[in-house]
Amino acid sequence: MNDLLETVIDAHGGLERWNQLDSVSARLIQGGALWALKGQAGVLDDVVVTASLHQERVSHRPFGAADRHSSFTPERVAIESDDGTVREALDQGADGVVAADRLESALGPTVLAVAAGQAVFPRELHTVAWGPLLSRREKQILAMVVMGFTNAEIAGRLFIADSTVKSHLSSAFRKLGVRSRNEATHLILDPEHGLGTGILAISQEDARATSDERAVV
Repeated sequence: MNDLLETVIDAHGGLERWNQLDSVSARLIQGGALWALKGQAGVLDDVVVTASLHQERVSHRPFGAADRHSSFTPERVAIESDDGTVREALDQGADGVVAADRLESALGPTVLAVAAGQAVFPRELHTVAWGPLLSRREKQILAMVVMGFTNAEIAGRLFIADSTVKSHLSSAFRKLGVRSRNEATHLILDPEHGLGTGILAISQEDARATSDERAVV
């Protein structure tokens, strides 16, 4: 534990007290030119920032609209409505991300690159930036969900149990940041901000594996 963190924790009742709390919130009033360059002047002029004390999770509220907030975790950056609807996510159009520990060296070049029409992300986030990593089976099942098949119909066509379908959907929903079939379908098909059906594409290797599975069955 570094000296600053130790001082903060001691000032709030010690480590035992700290561990009893889940989050900390603060009112943030800030300006600057960055958001204006993105056409979002004033988006963070007056917001409440809430950070988890035990997880890497931060949110700004409101964010862009009174009923929206940001959601940041190491795996995902999103804008959500208060009802849980995902409005935008990192893989839906964010143009640049700078790691907090690299602000001094990376923020300037990132802003310039984004202003020039480039997308910029830390190297370790490239898989997140370019789309959720869905398994072959998750892609198959999501494609059938988009086409309107029920769980029972999917199970019958893929020769798997209904509970297996539910398990794969739960995993896929978590990766997509959605909570229902309708949200997943909208996220994939939305003409303006959708991920596109390309995320459901199956490689030739995966296609051969699927054929082998059917042959065994």
